[in-house]
Amino acid sequence: MFRNYILVTLRNLYKNKVYALINILGLGLSLAICIVAYFNHMFGYDFDRYNENFDEIYRVTYNRQMQEREQEFGIVPAPLGPEIKKDFPAVTKAARVMRSYSPVKVGIDNFNRQVSYVDPDFLDIFTFHLVSGNKQALLDPNNVLISEEMATALYGKDEPIGQAITIYNDDNQEFTYTVAAVFKDLPQNSSFRIDILSHMENFLTMWKISDVNWQQFARILFLQIPDPDAVSLVKEGLDKYVPAQNKANESFTIKSFNLIPLEEVNKRSRETWNNSLFPGLHPAAILAPLLMALTMLLIASFNFANTAIASAGKRLMEIGIRKMVGGERKQLLIQFLIENYIVCFLALLVGIAGATILVPAYGSMWEYMTLTLSFSQYPSFWLFLILLLLITGFVAGAYPALYISSFRPLKILQSRTRLGKGGPLAKVLLGFQFTISVLSIVSGVIFSMNAIYQETVDLGYARK
Repeated sequence: MFRNYILVTLRNLYKNKVYALINILGLGLSLAICIVAYFNHMFGYDFDRYNENFDEIYRVTYNRQMQEREQEFGIVPAPLGPEIKKDFPAVTKAARVMRSYSPVKVGIDNFNRQVSYVDPDFLDIFTFHLVSGNKQALLDPNNVLISEEMATALYGKDEPIGQAITIYNDDNQEFTYTVAAVFKDLPQNSSFRIDILSHMENFLTMWKISDVNWQQFARILFLQIPDPDAVSLVKEGLDKYVPAQNKANESFTIKSFNLIPLEEVNKRSRETWNNSLFPGLHPAAILAPLLMALTMLLIASFNFANTAIASAGKRLMEIGIRKMVGGERKQLLIQFLIENYIVCFLALLVGIAGATILVPAYGSMWEYMTLTLSFSQYPSFWLFLILLLLITGFVAGAYPALYISSFRPLKILQSRTRLGKGGPLAKVLLGFQFTISVLSIVSGVIFSMNAIYQETVDLGYARK
């Protein structure tokens, strides 16, 4: 029986090549856009999830009263990290981060690079994959760790391990260290951009700062708390450090400390002052592609439904004869659904082929994002494709199958049945199709005009 369904389907597609081609290409393009939206969404969803301790990492921030509102700040008092680790056994690791944009000298070449100074726990909290060397090298203040990109920029094809690197402070004093390890470049969907990693003591020495002085601030503080039940206790306990901070900084008092899970850090970064971390995708950058994909999929599905109904006029006699010789409506319904799903499957293949071009093209539009279509990067991608096929086939083909299989055989054979306009629902689908299409075109024109305006508006100063 199933073999018969397939043969009838292939015969019908061959007889209606134009309709089939229109539907396959239209659905294929919309499915390709859905795949682009999926990878864009996963880029945002996977922010910082490459860290093996993702669920155990928390950032400490504080709130300060700003007129009639509270404002979150990313910086924290420099002694806070060691104090928390000492006072709370549930906090197994604590790491502060300091930053400087400093002249870096290798041989006779000078570069201006960002240098990150961290506590030794940093490499235990966050996941860094080393290309060469050992992460224990960070325990020695005489060593530095650099990224693969930085190794290429500073040393070219030469082996960087054991090479000398000189960093200058603001007083133009030289501090020479040894490259002891090279780590893989961090993913783009990471809160960190780290080129050179050094011990916290080096920052304190180079800039003559005391990390026990509550008037000094660390740029970032992260904690590792393996026990989720202890998080609330640690958060409540942070209030005891507020008086010490406010006593040392009477002109810069704070109201409370926050404990932010790593999952939320990138989402709050845009609203956090003195943030020092890279923010995740703006909510609009995730929502807009999803809405566009849904819009295109609805347009293509409604077009599929309407063309399927329109092309069914050539099959009225087939339907009548099959019912007269004992064919049940259920069998006809299965026949038409199989035909629709085969068309959707072919469209999915076209969509995947198109997405191999659209996915990297979309990523290239943003300097902070590189996207490639991969079947192994996200295990959920296979499930997404299956669900996309099932949902698209149902939305696009369910109504045509129900409508076409409902014809009465006697009226068909007496030539008393004429395929009209597909019933009231078909009119609704056609109306939605045109409405969504017009709205999409108008929205595209508005966004294009706004982009041109933003590029040409007089800001009162030279752009370059």
